[in-house]
Amino acid sequence: MPKTGDKAEIIIAALLQGSSRREAAQIAGVSERTVYNYMHRPDVQAQYAAARRSLIVETTDSIQRGLLPAVKLLSDTVRNANAGERTRIAAARALLDYGLKYSEIGDIANRIAAIEKSQAEEAAAGNDEPLEEYVDAEAEVE
Repeated sequence: MPKTGDKAEIIIAALLQGSSRREAAQIAGVSERTVYNYMHRPDVQAQYAAARRSLIVETTDSIQRGLLPAVKLLSDTVRNANAGERTRIAAARALLDYGLKYSEIGDIANRIAAIEKSQAEEAAAGNDEPLEEYVDAEAEVE
């Protein structure tokens, strides 16, 4: 008979693969109520959160590895004189759309980095006021 930790791992794996709680219960051989109880335990919540973060990182890495070949395929399609005009236009449109989105995200990331750097410099210079002071000052104004 599997240990309790083993059941939690089976439930977590099933949930991360897209199973409902009912399906996860069937996979783990427990009741749906047991799944509910497990998922309300802090240790299982922490284990689930860690597994989910790991899955997100792995998925993001996989997507990023596919970006360059995808962009190359779209670029090759745009330049391929043997491809149909609609196909070439669709590839060009995709390149433009994703290129603009990527540029916007890069710009936002750069702006956030600049703000964080500025805040760190202000904090190092002793110019950082606690948030409570701002909240108290706003309350006095009202």
